[in-house]
Amino acid sequence: MSRFFIPYHGEVPAELLINGHRVVLLAREAEQLQGDLLLMGADRLQLLDESEFDSEEKAVSHLAHKTQAQVVVTPSNVEIRDVIATLEKELPWIH
Repeated sequence: MSRFFIPYHGEVPAELLINGHRVVLLAREAEQLQGDLLLMGADRLQLLDESEFDSEEKAVSHLAHKTQAQVVVTPSNVEIRDVIATLEKELPWIH
């Protein structure tokens, strides 16, 4: 299973509010998020503990349920600012 990095603010995942939707961004590589922690309201990254899940889908679903937010796995070749801008244009119409 792949690893996911989650931006955290204190003890909870950092959420963005985009067009009234709570969103948590994940990345497969820490470097993708590291430079934009402040933009996401985060102060650190945390690796998603995969050991209790048997699939990526279950791990991401658990995070979504825990945070009551939409979870977006960011494409590795797109900057976080661009991901946020795209979500601002597309939400609430994307699923």
